[in-house]
Amino acid sequence: MIAERDLWIQAAQRIWVDAVQSEGSHLATPEVAERFYRRLTPEDISDRGPDVLVTELDSMIRWARQRRPGDALVRGVIPDRGEVDYSIFEVVTDDMPFLVDSVTASLVHRGHDVRLVIHPQLAVLRDSAGTLTKILRSEEHTSELQSPDHLVC
Repeated sequence: MIAERDLWIQAAQRIWVDAVQSEGSHLATPEVAERFYRRLTPEDISDRGPDVLVTELDSMIRWARQRRPGDALVRGVIPDRGEVDYSIFEVVTDDMPFLVDSVTASLVHRGHDVRLVIHPQLAVLRDSAGTLTKILRSEEHTSELQSPDHLVC
């Protein structure tokens, strides 16, 4: 099962890096894609090809490029491709305890079926205006740990 997951993630990494680098982004690295999706199981991605994983991750990073410390970014997205039976709810904020539990409980309370939660913690660098300049590798250090949450309902 892990081998199948790894193949999907590797395919997504290749597609994502090619797509984003063609637009001149320096944020595209295979490690970012792996860290974002590392906790997914084959069942989590069985109905989503690597191109969908790429599109959703790329969209989130582009959307989260501008954020000042202490601010929260929140959005709901209905994917714009064919017949899709889910919505995406995303939050990017400084890391906070119990945020995922609180957001998930709120969505369930409002009648949404939360099918998938992606909750990586990424260390990033932003300039003084809050523009994302780098997503750090695991071994790099920073005081700013961000929690980009991606919930599929």
